Amino acid sequence: NTKTKPTKQEPAKNEKTITLAEFEQIKNGMTYDEVVKIVGGEGTLQSEAGEGQYKLSMYMWEGENIGSNATVTFQDGKVTAKAQIGLQ
Repeated sequence: NTKTKPTKQEPAKNEKTITLAEFEQIKNGMTYDEVVKIVGGEGTLQSEAGEGQYKLSMYMWEGENIGSNATVTFQDGKVTAKAQIGLQ
């Protein structure tokens, strides 16, 4: 029973981390799924309020450095605001 193993070991990486370059690709009007594709992992839901077209959701992605992160706010499923601290 032979298992195929990758020839090169990639270092373990937290898929949820976000870089400054990824953050800068996030634009107003994008969907959550589009943001997840850019970052490479799902964010953590921080808060949610309202319903329907007035529903606001805020997600956070951690950066690679301690304390660094980005938050993205979605209204009706589309990016309306974003902020970051300490991303590189």
